[in-house]
Amino acid sequence: MMRVVAVWLCVVGTAFAQTADRVAAVVNDDVIALSEVYELGSEFIERRCPAVIADPEACYLEAETEVLQTLIKWSLVRQELRRLKMEITADEVESAISTMVRENGFDDRDALKKYIEEMGGGWDPYIDQLKDTLRMQRFKQAILAPRVTISEDELLDVYQRTARRERKEAVSIDAFGVLLPAAADEA
Repeated sequence: MMRVVAVWLCVVGTAFAQTADRVAAVVNDDVIALSEVYELGSEFIERRCPAVIADPEACYLEAETEVLQTLIKWSLVRQELRRLKMEITADEVESAISTMVRENGFDDRDALKKYIEEMGGGWDPYIDQLKDTLRMQRFKQAILAPRVTISEDELLDVYQRTARRERKEAVSIDAFGVLLPAAADEA
């Protein structure tokens, strides 16, 4: 009887089984699945690796790795903000949505949602991406900015290196103007 039940459980279990997602990375306690890599970066990966490329496997691996690095970075930022009790609140998300509505000329939140869905995106992934953007801004402002000091000499050095590298052909035109009184004649 035990064998019949065990066999029955195996048969029923395999009938309802689904393909398991592959783990792409583990960041402390957060697991990043391969499906998340493609959920976020499928368009990027497809643009990066056209069908005519000589080595599509290497290209896909490189593009997937780039997307995965972004997901790992976001996970680390999320964990650090959580540790510091500086997480993004629902009010901040709502404020960002209101700003998007106002700056892009939508009538209301529903119009923005409708537009995003018409463009082929989902509302929930949009909100998740918005939260990640807000987290990154907070991380840069609250954690990175206080740790970075920039001197005038460093700014000048970067400017000079950039200016030398990006020189373009140019023409310099000099002119001067002479103000004439309103009653002056042509002579």
